[in-house]
Amino acid sequence: MQFIYGSEEQAVSFLKNITEKERVAIFSHDDVDGFVSGRVLHAAIKAEIVEFLDYDPHLAMNTLPQVKEKKINKVIFSDLKQEIKDIKEFAQSFQGKILILDHHEYTEDLNDEKLIFIKADSSSCAALIAYALLKKAGYALEHLDWLVGAAVIADYTFEQNRSFIQSLEEK
Repeated sequence: MQFIYGSEEQAVSFLKNITEKERVAIFSHDDVDGFVSGRVLHAAIKAEIVEFLDYDPHLAMNTLPQVKEKKINKVIFSDLKQEIKDIKEFAQSFQGKILILDHHEYTEDLNDEKLIFIKADSSSCAALIAYALLKKAGYALEHLDWLVGAAVIADYTFEQNRSFIQSLEEK
């Protein structure tokens, strides 16, 4: 898996260092890839908020009232192509840390001190990105690999991830 933007080490550290005391929100797309990505993230990280959303130019800012009300200190956005202006405004308004996992097109690197932005190439779906990073962070998620395989197929990234799919067939 190749990352266009972001540090795998930072993303793994973010995921590995989430404690039980932290209040986490997971927002993911409402398609198969987004659902699986959100489900895999939630299997590893018990979040206060798990929501599946459609694309919206103000998506991040629309979540802010709920994030503040629930006193969330870490937010994960997955498979949600977001407007750069919106995510920057959210990052300025939010007091905690943010992780974005995506494979959609972006025109700039959004990484800064508060935001870890993992943008993979389009041959990787968000579910596979989340699964791979969580496994590297030490989470045991093999029981969900078949679900990730379904997202790989549904997001038309089967050819690029043939070895992953074949490993599922061998089980």
